[in-house]
Amino acid sequence: MNHELFQPTLKPNVDYETKSYNLNHYLLAVVLGGLLPAIVLGVKNAGWLRIKPLWSYAIAAAGVAVFFLTARYAHFLAIGTGIMYYFLLRGRYRIHMGLFAKTEPILPEAVLYALLGKAVEWFFAAKGVQLFHGN
Repeated sequence: MNHELFQPTLKPNVDYETKSYNLNHYLLAVVLGGLLPAIVLGVKNAGWLRIKPLWSYAIAAAGVAVFFLTARYAHFLAIGTGIMYYFLLRGRYRIHMGLFAKTEPILPEAVLYALLGKAVEWFFAAKGVQLFHGN
């Protein structure tokens, strides 16, 4: 008989509890805020839900790269990035809500990152051409 089957699977002194934002509120913050809230809040929420960082960072890097390539359509790209995070987080979010049924408030952080993101987008739109191509 295999005695490994009778060993506990959860390790002692390890916190297995997850946290998450409400994903519908996350999408609203992305639509109103732009690319910075999409990436920062998406990476943070993916970490809370214990999703492999490679996927989260890949989406963030793709969002930033596409933003610099086509700054004119930055808001639409931010919404696309938020939707990619939504589909990445959706499965673990459902498990989280089934087990813990508690979400963290997103409003204060979303407002802060939305203001910072709009400032970055404005600066890049106003000065970005000069930064890359000179005077």
